[in-house]
Order: sequence, then structure tokens, then C-alpha cells
Amino acid sequence: MSDIPWFQYSLEEMQSHSAAFPPYLQAWLNWMTVLQFASFIVLLFNRRHRLIQVVALSALANYLIGFPLAATFGPVRLLALGHVLFWAPALIYVLSRWRDIQWKSVAGVYLALWLATTSISVPVDVVELFRYVVLGETAFIYPKAI
Repeated sequence: MSDIPWFQYSLEEMQSHSAAFPPYLQAWLNWMTVLQFASFIVLLFNRRHRLIQVVALSALANYLIGFPLAATFGPVRLLALGHVLFWAPALIYVLSRWRDIQWKSVAGVYLALWLATTSISVPVDVVELFRYVVLGETAFIYPKAI
């Protein structure tokens, strides 16, 4: 690990690279970012809501691991690691409490959107992580000169 050039990519470089992604991928990534950040806003108004706490904590944990990974390795499939490590268990937990959700509340609507999005994202992320770790596909996603 000592030969890894930690934090070699700036936020501006990552944003520049992301701008080259196809529009559908940019839209999906923006949607997931908004949705994850929204968990903190929903949590402000539902502080004791266990499911919202779990979702917000999984978002925070993903950002805490995702930003250093992105800054170190760039836009690679390894960025799926945070989703698999944190969103997948949160997804399982929220699904296990399906019947406890008050669907007509703000928290319930948020959780419905989060469940739909995360149920799509996590399987894709498992495949992306497999491609990185097992198949060795470590090149940048949609390569572009950074």
C-alpha cells in the first residue's frame, strides 16, 4: 500500500472526467447524489426514525470511503465498494422493516424513492466491483485524459 499515490486526483479533475460520461450516466449519478444527501434533510425532521437514520448513516459512510477512493484511484469501478459495503446492508435492513414504513409520510415517500434507486444501484455495483477486483478491469470508466 505504500506504493499507492494517495489523493492524486482533485475534485475538479474528477468533475471534469464525470462531465465526459454519457448523459444517462450523469443523470443517474446526480440523482443518487441528491437522494443520498436528501437523507440528511429528511433525518433533520425525523430524528428518531430508525430507517432514515440507517439510510443517512450508510450515505455518510459511503462518502467517507468514496471520496478518498476517488481521489486516489480516479473514476474506476472500485468506487462501487462503498455502495456494496454500506448501501447493501442498509437496503437489506430497510427491506426487512418494509411493513413498519408509513408510506404516506415524507419519510415513507423518501424511503420508497431510496428503495427503488438502491435496489437498482446495488446489483449494478456488485457487478462493477466484481469486474474491478476479479476481472482486473481497473482502467478509468469512460477514459478521458485527466
